Amino acid sequence: AVLAFPLPEAGAMPSPVATDAAGKVLDARLLGDGNPASGVDLSRPASGSPSLQVAYPRAQTVRSAKLFVPGAAALFLGPSYLPQLEASDDGKTWRSVAEIPLSAVPTTVAFAPVTARWFRVVFNRAKGGHQLNFTPPVPGVDLMGLGAAMGMGAMGAAKPLKVTEFTLSPQDQIDRAETKAGFDVSLDYYALDPKLPDTK
Repeated sequence: AVLAFPLPEAGAMPSPVATDAAGKVLDARLLGDGNPASGVDLSRPASGSPSLQVAYPRAQTVRSAKLFVPGAAALFLGPSYLPQLEASDDGKTWRSVAEIPLSAVPTTVAFAPVTARWFRVVFNRAKGGHQLNFTPPVPGVDLMGLGAAMGMGAMGAAKPLKVTEFTLSPQDQIDRAETKAGFDVSLDYYALDPKLPDTK
C-alpha cells in the first residue's frame, strides 16, 4: 500500500536586487523569466573572478538553485568556468554553499537548507577550460584536430559572460535533474550522487 499526501508549498521568495562584481545593478527579472534568450551581462573585473550577487530584503532559506550560462559549456567540451554558490549574512563574509557544474543546458543543484540575505555565484575559471571531454579514445586516435575544428580554443575567451538564468528556491529539487533526465551527457552517472551507497 502507498500513502501519499501533498506537502504545503513554500512561500514565494521576494524579488532580490542583483549586482555584478563591480556593484552595477542588473535586471533580476531577466534571470527568472524562463526565457533563454534574455539575461544579464557580467563585467569582468580587473582582478578576481566575475560574480553575480543577489540581495534580499530579509534573510531567506533556500534549498536549491538553477544556473545557465549559454556557451560556457558544450557537448564533449569541458566548461570554461566552475561556478561556486556562496551565502553571506552581511554581504562581506561569504561561506561556500555548493558548486554548480555548467553544461549545455541549465543546471539544478540541491543542498542542505541555507539561510542568508545575500547570495552570489563566483565564476572561477576552469583550469584548461573547454578541453575535449571524450571518454579515453582508442590508442593512436588523435582528437586534437576535432577540437580545433570545434573552435575550443576561442570559446568563452572574448565573448561577454552572459547569464540567462539564476534562481534560488526554498523547494527541495532533484540534484542535477537535467543531466539525469538525459538532456546532457555525463561520463560517470554514479558520480552525480556521490553520497549514495556503492551497490556494485
